[in-house]
Amino acid sequence: MLDSLMGCTAVPFIFGFSSEERVCIVDENEIGRLISMASLVAMLGLSRSTIYKMIKDGTFPKPIKIGARRIAWRIDAVDKWLTEREGIR
Repeated sequence: MLDSLMGCTAVPFIFGFSSEERVCIVDENEIGRLISMASLVAMLGLSRSTIYKMIKDGTFPKPIKIGARRIAWRIDAVDKWLTEREGIR
């Protein structure tokens, strides 16, 4: 799942993460890396339908088509979105 992402640290039982899931902070080596929908759902704690609604509303980064039936998000775009959301609070 998120184990393939560099710079991740385990955060047990916070925001619905189990002890095996990771919270990631993007560093210089990860810019341009991609994250799948399954990893995005696990990382954010949002449902697929909520993510798609936010994309439609223009409040979440659009995915990149990486195959005939596969999409992914740039991890740096998701990190930027998270940073902007923190400023809303």
